[in-house]
Order: sequence, then structure tokens, then C-alpha cells
Amino acid sequence: MDDVEEGGAAMLPEIEHRLAELSAELEATDADAEAERLTEEMGNLRRVRREARATAPRVVQREVRSTQRFGADWAEAETVEERRGVLVGIVVRRGRTGRGLDTSRLTFKWKMPEQVGPIEVPDDETLAA
Repeated sequence: MDDVEEGGAAMLPEIEHRLAELSAELEATDADAEAERLTEEMGNLRRVRREARATAPRVVQREVRSTQRFGADWAEAETVEERRGVLVGIVVRRGRTGRGLDTSRLTFKWKMPEQVGPIEVPDDETLAA
């Protein structure tokens, strides 16, 4: 499970990025109609930004993967983005080049049972297997 912020101030980085893009487009354009359209869109985004600043984001817990092992998660990942998602809990500190991977440079961010949520009680068939 991961905590995900939705709505409110969580949208601010995306709004700021889009405003910067629109500012660059506005500086580059010579067409009056295009400049008016960009100015109107920027005004709308500023209004949305004010509303977002006034609203606190809500934190929602989402299941990232099932409770299987790392190797199974890696095997199920089909895209580069999904594989990056699997690697989120692993931090590699800088080391010397050309020496191979020194495992002492690895740090794992484990999820504790209280962070994952309730564990399903296994049925008799699962226990017998």
C-alpha cells in the first residue's frame, strides 16, 4: 500500500509546470489570436491554482502490488515504468566505478505489516498446501 495525495495542493506542481509552458508559448507567438487563447488558458489555470492552494489534498491508500515477493513483481512488470515502480523501495548509494555492485550500498525500504493493512486469514486448503 502506498499513500497517494489527490486533489488540492497535490495538483500544484502540474499546474505550475503547465503555466511555465504556456508562458514560453506566449513569448514565442506573434499571432494575436493565439496570444489571446494562451492568455485565457493561463487565466483559467491561475484560478484553478488559487482553488488548489485553498484545498487540502486528501491522502488515499492504494495497493501498489499484491503481497508477493520481489521476483514475482519484477516478472509481472511489462514496461519500464512498471519495473521502476517495483524498484521504488530500493536505494543505491554512490560507489566507485568499475568495482561491480557492492551490496552494502543497497538500502531497502521495507513495508511493515501495520503499513500494509490487514492480512487475510488463510483458509484450511491454503494452510494444507
